Amino acid sequence: MSASEAAKALRMFDQLDVMKFQAQFKALLDHLGTWLANHSDKVDRGIITRRDANLLFLVCASSPCYDSDLEDLLTELDIQVAADDDFSKIRLSVLSIPSSKDEAIAAFADPALYLEIKNAEQKCS
Repeated sequence: MSASEAAKALRMFDQLDVMKFQAQFKALLDHLGTWLANHSDKVDRGIITRRDANLLFLVCASSPCYDSDLEDLLTELDIQVAADDDFSKIRLSVLSIPSSKDEAIAAFADPALYLEIKNAEQKCS
């Protein structure tokens, strides 16, 4: 195989990798939207951002107090996503913060990637 053939093969592989990541990312957003809908009694909103070269699912709790049940649910979600082959290209961490204003949330979010996820029950206006 020549160097140009190898480079072409690598570009094709990279392109397939990007396409696979894009499909998995869309599926992840759907999955997290459903998760938010199922836990809307405990969660105000969820945000996808970047942290330490990985994706971060930042969950804003509806309560200003620590909620151990919510932490358990997030641990289960973290393990589920990490173990799911449908998300093999995704590196996701989860973090919950108490009910907060946008200014406080900004301290945890990367402004270059800030995507608020609507739960599956919310409708676009």
